[in-house]
Amino acid sequence: MAAIISDDKIDEVIAEELNGEFEEEINGEPIDRSELKNQLAQVKEFVSTSSMADFKSGDWFKKLLTQSVANYTKQVDAEFFRKKYPNLPTDEIVNTRIALASRYAAIEGGLTSSAYTGAIATTIQSAGSASPVAVPAAASAFLIDMVFLTQIQMRLAYDISVLYGKPLDINDSEDSWKLIRIAFGVKGAEVGGNVAMKGVPAVVQHAIRAIFSGARLKAAQALPVIGKKLLQRNLVKMAIPGVGVPVAIALNGWMTRAVGYHAKTVIRDEVRVAELADRIMKRSTEYEAVLWSVLWAARRVGRLSERQSMFIHYLSIAAETEAKQAGHKVDFEEFRTVVEIDEEKMEQVIRDARGEGELIYGAVVQALGMREKITKKAITVLSDFANKLDVAFDLEEAEAVAKSWK
Repeated sequence: MAAIISDDKIDEVIAEELNGEFEEEINGEPIDRSELKNQLAQVKEFVSTSSMADFKSGDWFKKLLTQSVANYTKQVDAEFFRKKYPNLPTDEIVNTRIALASRYAAIEGGLTSSAYTGAIATTIQSAGSASPVAVPAAASAFLIDMVFLTQIQMRLAYDISVLYGKPLDINDSEDSWKLIRIAFGVKGAEVGGNVAMKGVPAVVQHAIRAIFSGARLKAAQALPVIGKKLLQRNLVKMAIPGVGVPVAIALNGWMTRAVGYHAKTVIRDEVRVAELADRIMKRSTEYEAVLWSVLWAARRVGRLSERQSMFIHYLSIAAETEAKQAGHKVDFEEFRTVVEIDEEKMEQVIRDARGEGELIYGAVVQALGMREKITKKAITVLSDFANKLDVAFDLEEAEAVAKSWK
């Protein structure tokens, strides 16, 4: 593999990269050849010390997550980005990180794709499982490509979480799973309408949709399962007829852009929900009434969506913060443990909070709008809440809120 990552080869791929479609610099930041070579060397070392059994079982992914990605998160924090981009707005820093990661991925695709053979899938399936050595060159290049792409996409998702003020803790199981879902939970249907697909040739668009559809992480309960899925995803990529250097460059670059923009959308959405919860609670003194009303209304429409659960989570955090600052005592114990909501109690809560009727009703509208559609059941619930809180029910306003969450 030494020849694959030589200086001459890197320069050659950069020079030919999609006939210069990507800019020489991104927001004034040029491609860092030494950084790219360093990342490739690390990945090559990772592959050389892993056995085929690790890759076929999926155990390689856990190893990558606990070693490479964990070490990266110790080095990169908000201060790192403040020093690197002192005067750039957050959204622009995120776009820069996406563009740079995509370019690194594209160049790596060009460096390794020349070693692929038509028998790559067979090689992976039939290679011996115990020894980390004696892996055929084509299989080695394939695995380096897969690990490099996996690593850079997870690091990119982590970068974006840090930049938007929601850094993910790789040592926390929930945060680790969230990072994985953000980095690899992109679906073909989502990619189709993504800004990352602008200008992508039709054949590559079809390939990317196929790859991401095959990489959905539904019901994945353990890291080895994810490792297997990612192996399958790369095998799908290499099964596409005519995958040479230009197509490998395009696929790696655009796949990474798709992951980046997906991560940006998901994390920005969380920030938006958190900021909304903060604004609502800063204007309220009826903290418990807001929480109970939002929970009751959302449950009456149906099972809570992930976004609605997140909204209630951030409302509770904001309520606790605001109540403490105001010297108010709020009892969250019943709210945390409730299974069935006492409707008579809710009627009393709403009656007692009519002084903040507009605010509470607005919070309920936002909560139901987070489903992105105002259904007949939602209309009934909103109309009932408006009546109980003695405020006007405005269907057009509710539908506008739902549209804003799409």
